[in-house]
Amino acid sequence: SRDTGIDPRWVHGMMMTESTGNCSARAFNNKLLKRIYMPPSPEEIRESCKKSEDPKKCFKKKMDARSRHLNLRAKMFGDDEAKIKKIKKDLESAGLIKNGSTPGDHKNDPNSQFHKTYKIAPKAAVAATAWGTYQVLGLYRDMIMDGPEDFREAWFDGNEADRCDLSAALLEDYTEGAGKDFVAQANKAVETDNISDWYDSIRPYHGRARCGDDPKDKGEISSSGEISKKGKWFQD
Repeated sequence: SRDTGIDPRWVHGMMMTESTGNCSARAFNNKLLKRIYMPPSPEEIRESCKKSEDPKKCFKKKMDARSRHLNLRAKMFGDDEAKIKKIKKDLESAGLIKNGSTPGDHKNDPNSQFHKTYKIAPKAAVAATAWGTYQVLGLYRDMIMDGPEDFREAWFDGNEADRCDLSAALLEDYTEGAGKDFVAQANKAVETDNISDWYDSIRPYHGRARCGDDPKDKGEISSSGEISKKGKWFQD
């Protein structure tokens, strides 16, 4: 909290929700691999937006997402299309492309989804994994992507305290990348305890695809009072 500038109640709520304070928590998100190395073509996007209330707005939104995914694909796999196709084939042959995730993938098990993927595409493996106490994805974190081998070694060869330190560093890295507006919104949610403010504070963290467009959907947001009572406010 001190290093990020985010109210400790928000930090504690996120921590308890994501991992209940388990610094060794790890979740491998298979679906991210498919989403990023196989983004839809402009033609497919245009077709999918035909029935939208605002096709132009829909097309622009999905094309913006496609551009982000292409940039991330280059970051994960490089820009060699032949190499990307080979990686795709190898991942599919190994049964690693799924639409779900592998939560609780905490152990250093050579047969885990993470370890199997790491043998084929190291950067893709660390990018598609949510790490540590706050479950920060490796995808956007330069401290992971610039040196996946170093990060993997530090994570698996270290002890629980080391992984707690890495977890804190990842949240700091995320917060720095998200910027002052993210910090301000998280703190605002704690102060106002308005459901819309809580919703806006987690949307950058979890993404619109997970949160949806209605803050009251599925009752996923509760009040900051939940933090002091249960240590969490967002229900997975």
